[in-house]
Order: sequence, then C-alpha cells, then structure tokens
Amino acid sequence: SYAIDSLGGLISAAGLAGVFGYGFLERLLIPTGLHHVLNGIFRTTSIGGIYEGVEGCLNIFLQFIDQVEISELAPYTIFLGQGKMPMMMFGLPAAALLISSSGASSSRVPTGTGWSSPDRSSPSSTTLCSRRT
Repeated sequence: SYAIDSLGGLISAAGLAGVFGYGFLERLLIPTGLHHVLNGIFRTTSIGGIYEGVEGCLNIFLQFIDQVEISELAPYTIFLGQGKMPMMMFGLPAAALLISSSGASSSRVPTGTGWSSPDRSSPSSTTLCSRRT
C-alpha cells in the first residue's frame, strides 16, 4: 500500500510528465492486457486523487459530476482517458477502411454485405464473401 501511494505521489508531483508517463505505460501494457491493472489503480485508489473522502479519479467523477462544477473536478479527471476516445471509437473502422481500400482495384473480389438475402441459385450463396464471375 505504501508503494502504491508513493507512486501516486510521484506521478502527481510530476505534473504533465506524470500524465505522459501514465499514458505511455498504458499503451505499452495493452498487448499483454496489463493496462487494466494500471487503469484500476488510478481509477479506484488514492493514486487517482482524493476529493472529500472519495478515492480514485473514476469514483470522484461519478460521485460528484452532478454536484460540483466540472472545472473543480478537472484535476481528478486527467487519468480518465482524454485524447484516446477518438482513437478508440474510430480506430477500428479506419483500419477496416484502410484494409479494404489497400488492394489493387483489379484484384479486388466483390463481396456481399451479408444484410441482403442470399441468391439461392448460386452454389456459393452460403458464404458472405463469394467470388462473382
């Protein structure tokens, strides 16, 4: 517990460099899934801050969002993911668009969307991505 509180004090004292370090560690840990541990520590313990007896940035935000001005909660919300939401929301559709448009147009295979009823006369009508001749 002392080590966790010490880490929180170090990150708080580091200011924006601490926020950068948190974000860097989170991105570094994503492939292993350990970013959930890092997020949980900041969101639910005193590392994320203490406001009127409530510990953790997520707990503070959820407890006081409708009771105080948002500017008063700003110091406690720096670890809640500002800046990464657009990447999380639009990253996968952008990657899908990139993959679908990266092939040469002459070698692309027309695909069905899967939303319309299949053509029952074709033997390959059971697959969503069938080659059309």
